[in-house]
Amino acid sequence: MIETIREALNDILDFRAFKEVTSRIASGAVEIVTAQTEVPSPFTASLLFDFMAVYMYEWDQPKADTLSRFVSINRELLAEVVDLESVRSMIRPEAVALVESQLQHREPGYRARSPEELMELLVRLGDLDDDEIRERCEGDGSEMVRALERDGRAVRKRVGSDHRWIAGEERNLYADISAERSTGTIVRRFLQHRGPVTASQIVRRYNIPADVVARLAAGMVADGVLVSGQLVDLGGEEERQYCFRPTLERIHRQTLTILRKEITPSTIDAYARFLMHWQGVSAAPVTLASGSALSGKPFPGRPPPGKPPPDKPLPGKPLPGKPLPGKPLPGRERGDAWNTL
Repeated sequence: MIETIREALNDILDFRAFKEVTSRIASGAVEIVTAQTEVPSPFTASLLFDFMAVYMYEWDQPKADTLSRFVSINRELLAEVVDLESVRSMIRPEAVALVESQLQHREPGYRARSPEELMELLVRLGDLDDDEIRERCEGDGSEMVRALERDGRAVRKRVGSDHRWIAGEERNLYADISAERSTGTIVRRFLQHRGPVTASQIVRRYNIPADVVARLAAGMVADGVLVSGQLVDLGGEEERQYCFRPTLERIHRQTLTILRKEITPSTIDAYARFLMHWQGVSAAPVTLASGSALSGKPFPGRPPPGKPPPDKPLPGKPLPGKPLPGKPLPGRERGDAWNTL
């Protein structure tokens, strides 16, 4: 260890010369002068070139190769760095609902408008019952699926405990759901087109044994296809949830979109009125005018007599105790509210 330190300090870094130069600077024998030159010095030129070389050929690499470096990140290492159990606090429920509604083609603009588009949904989403068909169609969904049935492109079959419509070309897939190949395909497709779900939801829909679903889900988690954990709030249920990784990324992007829309610019007049009412300086509550970022949201005014001044708007403001009865509080209280503190 001592020899390694000596080699690093003396042979590589020339620490003796460094100490000599710094001691001469301290004694005044060497003066430090700042100079602006047209070209860098030989020493700084080498440093500058090393810095530029990192970025000089950055765009020469094909884009596909650049993306592959990010795709090849070890998913297990990423899971160790990112606490997937805390994802629930990072995504909004409305983002989950919107993304799942889009994946399920229930949103306007995503629904089927013809038997041909409904056929595409059956292939993409898998088995659908009558109510699910109607939710995903613009117009008479029952008539569309009957037209597909007459052509043999759609078949009504018992799946799990219900009768559902499937694509005619998938008769063999649903002929024996207990078969390993069929189970894997159906479960994978189910997960790809939904938000976070639990294993029990899959079991209830298809009557597949719970251990089979757990084994399939664990395999997809190991392959990096699924993310597992407490991803969304299910009303107190603590069962582990599974979500298709691209779907979770899409939900996160939708959450960011929602958050950005909540923080929009406002006029100076709207901000001034908000600030006065938020601080409780104004005498009465008010709802800000339409057109501002805070429109439609009432804010409290000055507290009524006998009620202490609001303390929430003031945390983080360093104030000594002596001036409190002076400037900060009189505008925010009425009557003897100060005596209640």
